[in-house]
Amino acid sequence: MEKIKEVVKELLASRNYSSCMTRTLDLILNDKMNSLELSSCLSDNNYSIDDIKEEALSLIIDYSKVILEDGIITKDEMRNISMLKLFYRIKEGEFFEFGKKEDVTDVLLQQLRKLYADDTIDRGEAIMKTELQELFGLCYDDFLEINNIAAKEALERGADVSKLDTII
Repeated sequence: MEKIKEVVKELLASRNYSSCMTRTLDLILNDKMNSLELSSCLSDNNYSIDDIKEEALSLIIDYSKVILEDGIITKDEMRNISMLKLFYRIKEGEFFEFGKKEDVTDVLLQQLRKLYADDTIDRGEAIMKTELQELFGLCYDDFLEINNIAAKEALERGADVSKLDTII
């Protein structure tokens, strides 16, 4: 929970969120990250979760960028992302549904290009690819489309397709 707070503080200092979204982030900072507190906060301000959904998706993309700076996703970071998605009631497919495909693609490609840099995907990297897919709640086909951009770049460099852990 401390890592969530740390990143949320960083994002509040560097991003401009709406007043309602800022109130929901304050819930996180004040150890009130639960559905009852969120519902109360939203209703007190005449908002629904749908009113901040797009902004919540942007928050999770921003959060993902911060945690992926080191190129690693820990179990705690995955759990924190899951908690944020649960808190903001984000469902599979909503990143694309709410027009965040380009942002998600940018984040994923940055990470996938690091994984494919040596023209091979080992077991640990294959697991990370699965975690990246889960991070944004993407279906297999949507993730594969993005993944194959980086895989094709590796193939153009001369990589062996059998070492890339993908279907092209």
